[in-house]
Amino acid sequence: MLDYYLCAVVCFFSAVLSFSFSLHDYFKNQEALRVSTQYLLSRELVFVGISIIPFFVRSPFLMMAVMSLSLVKNFLDILVSQYFNQKRVGRFSTTILLLECLVLGLYFS
Repeated sequence: MLDYYLCAVVCFFSAVLSFSFSLHDYFKNQEALRVSTQYLLSRELVFVGISIIPFFVRSPFLMMAVMSLSLVKNFLDILVSQYFNQKRVGRFSTTILLLECLVLGLYFS
């Protein structure tokens, strides 16, 4: 049971951290990039909402689905940031942590 909530907390903090970065980008960028930052902001807000659900509904399948969605999102963010030559250390380390939690959750469930 502890591993389930550990995975939920890691997934939630990953979503909140990504949301805060996209919120920062939204207020930092000019009008030319406003549409893309609005897309990122709305996408991260949805992930924050989805990552709250496993705290109220205890389902290992739901948790693995949320973790998989977060992994795919982080992997795509790594690829996009590599294309634009941005920093990737935080996204990469978050992806590794999510992958470890996913394996932990699959092993103990």
